[in-house]
Amino acid sequence: MPSLPSIQLPSATTTTTADTTMVTTGSGSNRTTVDTKQMLLPGHVAVLHVTTCGQSGAGLGSDEKEIVLLIYVIIDLQTNNL
Repeated sequence: MPSLPSIQLPSATTTTTADTTMVTTGSGSNRTTVDTKQMLLPGHVAVLHVTTCGQSGAGLGSDEKEIVLLIYVIIDLQTNNL
């Protein structure tokens, strides 16, 4: 089995003061600094579950069948309501 290629993630430095926490990534013209207290958080999260009918075991993925079950949930993160 072939191995997956490795990826090099950029290094990050964190600077914390009494008021803010700044995260800096990259170098030179690719340098980015973000104030973590001002980062926007999502207001909603969506979860999707799809079930199909078809072969299992050794035949898994060898046929294409229709979707028989589709479930979704949207969660409001402000109120924790569905």
